[in-house]
Amino acid sequence: MEFCNSVCVSPLLVNDFGARLLTVRDAAKFLSVSKDFVYRKWRTLGGFKLEGQIRFTEKAIAERVNEYARV
Repeated sequence: MEFCNSVCVSPLLVNDFGARLLTVRDAAKFLSVSKDFVYRKWRTLGGFKLEGQIRFTEKAIAERVNEYARV
């Protein structure tokens, strides 16, 4: 992570399809929940592992949240 004067966020990764990849911390901020919640629910939220690290796309998270909102 780079040093910065304002709020630091991890650099966003981009996959082959142009979708932004989020870290657990980014996903927690996106959902306004704790990192612990994201770690517990990463599969339910549409997460996947990339070189041993959990990653998400905003689209996958939004789709999962919409599915649960309809139930």
